[in-house]
Amino acid sequence: PDRPPIPVRVTIVGDSLRTEGGPFESTVRKGVQVRLTGVLRLEGDKLVGTTVAHFAGSGPDSVRRVRTEGTRQP
Repeated sequence: PDRPPIPVRVTIVGDSLRTEGGPFESTVRKGVQVRLTGVLRLEGDKLVGTTVAHFAGSGPDSVRRVRTEGTRQP
């Protein structure tokens, strides 16, 4: 909450939304830059998909996958 908003690019590819954000400093790994990519699809009344965080550096722990879910604000 104490940082500026992170711009995200959104594109539509077929029936999916593709998102890209960053690079920006990670809140999980201090001093490390991270980029986010994601793909979301409409399931019922929710957007669901996967977001992948690509941390600068190399090694098996340089990528983290998280499930993403969004609902419309009432």
